[in-house]
Amino acid sequence: MPGKALRVMLCAWSCLLAGQASALGVGDIILHSALNQPLDADIELLDVGDLGADEIEVRLAGADVFAAAGVERLQFLNELRFSPVLQGRGGNRIHVSSIRPVQEPYLNFLVEVARPNGRIVREFTVLLDPLGYTPRMLPAARSGIEPQRQSSTPVPAPRSAAVVVDPALLEPGDEYLARPSDNLWAISGRLRGAGNADRAQLMEALYQLNPQAFVNADRHRLKAGARLRLPAGYQPERGAPGAVKEAAVEVLPPADAAVVENAPAALVEAQRQADAEAEALARQREELSQRMDDLQRQLQALQEQLQQRDHQVAELQQQLARRQAVRPAAPPPAAAAPSVAQPVETPTDSQYWRWMIVLLLVLALLGVLLLRRRREEAPVPAVEPKRRVALNLPLRRAPRPPAAAPAPAKVEEQARPPVAAPSSPPPSPPPAPAAAPRAAMAAADKLDGADIYIAYGRYGQARDLLRQVLAEQPQRLSARMKLLLVLAELGDAAGFDALAEETLASGGNPEAIDELRGRYPALLQMPATETPAATTKDDDWSDLPLAESPVLQQPDATSGADGFGDLNLDLDLDWGALENPLDNPDLPRRAAAGKAEPAEEPLAFESNLHELPDVAEYEHLELDQPEPATVPPEEASASLDRARACIDSGDLDQASRILRLVVAHGDPWQKAEARELLALIA
Repeated sequence: MPGKALRVMLCAWSCLLAGQASALGVGDIILHSALNQPLDADIELLDVGDLGADEIEVRLAGADVFAAAGVERLQFLNELRFSPVLQGRGGNRIHVSSIRPVQEPYLNFLVEVARPNGRIVREFTVLLDPLGYTPRMLPAARSGIEPQRQSSTPVPAPRSAAVVVDPALLEPGDEYLARPSDNLWAISGRLRGAGNADRAQLMEALYQLNPQAFVNADRHRLKAGARLRLPAGYQPERGAPGAVKEAAVEVLPPADAAVVENAPAALVEAQRQADAEAEALARQREELSQRMDDLQRQLQALQEQLQQRDHQVAELQQQLARRQAVRPAAPPPAAAAPSVAQPVETPTDSQYWRWMIVLLLVLALLGVLLLRRRREEAPVPAVEPKRRVALNLPLRRAPRPPAAAPAPAKVEEQARPPVAAPSSPPPSPPPAPAAAPRAAMAAADKLDGADIYIAYGRYGQARDLLRQVLAEQPQRLSARMKLLLVLAELGDAAGFDALAEETLASGGNPEAIDELRGRYPALLQMPATETPAATTKDDDWSDLPLAESPVLQQPDATSGADGFGDLNLDLDLDWGALENPLDNPDLPRRAAAGKAEPAEEPLAFESNLHELPDVAEYEHLELDQPEPATVPPEEASASLDRARACIDSGDLDQASRILRLVVAHGDPWQKAEARELLALIA
């Protein structure tokens, strides 16, 4: 058989290496442990000579040596430990041990002993008996078979207790072909017969019936392929799992022994194929075992990497939480400087992905802040052009008062405001401090509440909220524009003019304020008690009280020329806010103050404002369209239906315009319904 030939070659090679290794030899193995116990055995070392323990290396043979010898390399064999013990003459040995208990009753392994001049490979077979099992050799006279001693190697002394074998078991019966993995324990476990012999008696009977099937009469070293004579009346169980695995085992009666010897070549070939398949399966099993070990190591490495990544992600989350906790609130839009992205340090290759995550989070945060700022600075929605009032038409002169009245001329001299000297500009108001984060959040909440009140037509509550916001953040232009819209809805012309003047002084958009004036004609009506202002002999623009005008404020010395250079005649002036100099009770005090100041210096710019009239008559202004009258209820209901149709079709702008007309000119019920629709599409 190929396996047997390989073993012969391996033994010859071992003997050759042993001869080259200064006569170092390896003896038999002596077992000191039983089944289900950690392995404890000693291998004799022969002719050690002057070698030391550090010069002798003992280990389990490699997988290629096992494959060449046809021996299966079990996974448990990797746990065997070999330790050379040198104690002088007769005490040199190799101690074999294991940590885990041995579960298999049969162990077959190859040991490699290396020294400086060569190495020795030796095969050992160990049969582990159950705890308490003590076999005893019976006299040879009972069986008629004398065991043949093929070697002078001493066999371990028999144990004190003996196993009594029934003489009937020593009668030969059927034959059994031993496989490489068979041993007495396994064979006796598969035997079934009419007798009541226990397993220990069957093992002892098998050994006594077949002494020639064991190497050096060692019951632990059964020869592979040996034909064993079974006790009379016992046969292997065919239905057992072991019988299925050993499909090549053939049991024949004694009368057919001659037929077995003359078996055809086909059976021998089948046996070889079975052996080859068994070896291939053993190699595949070993490869699969090694792959499993590799996969387990890789899985452990991946788990360690995942744990490291989890720690890194946790650290990043903690850093992000700390940065968000200490992040300052966004400054108000009026005093906010343009956002500049902080330079990001160049990350290293090992931390590149970490900095990328942080950068993305910072960019997302900046985007949210910019969107919120744009929402706060969003201008008041513009109305359609057809409703704008053309305030830039040329104004007509008002008729002059009678020249016989002396009082206006005197009052004119006293009412003329002194021009501020360039060397003493008025102090500019200090910049508004930045709001705290909590104040900014509270102001934003109040603005949202004001939007809700405006949508439902509750302008009084909206005015109160917006005034609170301006009290906390006076520089907030968005709140000023919303308050202007609310004052226009309430018809508070005086409050609108005062707030418009403050808004323009704070940098507000004059076009947006003009559009609000045009949308609400009530803001353009002149007070009934106002009288035409007195003028001087010449039509000089200096007759107007420039110091109290909401539009033409006296600029400082540094920006005087630039401020008047941008002035045009299309500017919408709030002429209703001009006061009659004759009715002003503070004129004597101002006249006295004017006398105390130095004489006026000529201005450093030229202006053609003197061509304008002294007083503008708004009752003669021509508007693009007359003030609309109240819309009939039927027309307002039709407008509501058109607005609903526009909402259904997706034209929200047209729907918003129609609903605003209904809010301005409908009855209370229609106004409430229009406000609800406006709130839905807001």
